[in-house]
Formats: sequence, C-alpha cells, structure tokens
Amino acid sequence: MSSVTANSETANLTPPITIPTSIPFTLWTTTDPSQPPTRSLSTTKTITANVCSEFTQYIAPATPVSAQHKLAIVQDGGGNPIVFSIGSDDRLYCIQHIPGASSGWQSVDITPTTQTGYRAVAFDVVQDMSTKNVNLAVAVTTGATGTNTDLYTIFVTKDLPVGNSFGTRELVCGEQSDWFKF
Repeated sequence: MSSVTANSETANLTPPITIPTSIPFTLWTTTDPSQPPTRSLSTTKTITANVCSEFTQYIAPATPVSAQHKLAIVQDGGGNPIVFSIGSDDRLYCIQHIPGASSGWQSVDITPTTQTGYRAVAFDVVQDMSTKNVNLAVAVTTGATGTNTDLYTIFVTKDLPVGNSFGTRELVCGEQSDWFKF
C-alpha cells in the first residue's frame, strides 16, 4: 500500500489545525478469538482531531441558507449536485451547480406561492437513483401567526422542460403553477 503526503506550503493548501482533546482513546483487546473483544479506555493516549478546510472558487449569490433548516441534495441527469434549502427569508431555494458558469452555481426561489406572508417551514425531497426523477414536498404557513399550513408537492422528471430550467441542465425545478396543493 502506498501513501501520498502533500506539503501544505508547496501545494498551496491551508495547514491543518490540530485540536487535542482529553477524550481517552478506546482500546479493544482479545485473548481468546472465540470471545468478543474487550473494550477499555487508555489512561495515556487521547484523541486528537486534525482539521483542514479549503475554500472553493464557486459562489452562489442568494439569500444565505438558514442554519435552522436542513439541506437536501439530489443529482441532475449529469450527476451534478442540486441543493434544496429554506433560506433565511423563509423561501424554498433550489441551488444548482452549473459547470462553466461564471459563479459556478445558480439559485432559484421555488416556493409554491409568491404571495406576501407565506413562509416555507419544512420540506423533504426523494430521488429515484435509477431514473433521477425527484419528488419534492414543502409545508408553507399562511397568515400572520403561521398557524395555517398548506402542503404542496411536485414531481420532476430529469428531462421535463417546465419552470425554471437552470440553463441547459437536465433536472429542472418547477414554477409556482406546477405545484400540487393538498
């Protein structure tokens, strides 16, 4: 087995940050192969975390993703990522990588309604990996107090030419009229 070591100075990489902890290292020992191993904690060795991160050249000029909401990722027909998230403005966004585009990413508000006072509060997305078809559902609150909730769903095929097409990509997100309200 071979290994590759990169020198962070010559490779222009960010040097790793080493974070020592006081968490004891777990030891597994066995004296009899027919018995399960025994777990013990080291009294001399602790876990150390090495962290390194690099910035990319891609940017997505959009409303920042809210830390209060999840991200969901599917693939377009070419295997590129499509990220769904609720933004800090409570709108549902579809953020897609566009190879060759100046920023690398495009973000589109795909919230089922453009009316004022409607907020996306939850969503889920499922993809059939064999066909790349996507089912997306979103819960949208209505009214000033947010007590009334409507559920919308949309089915998107990898080559259905509707709505916001994200350039020439195969998977497209629908516009408001394409959503089905329950």
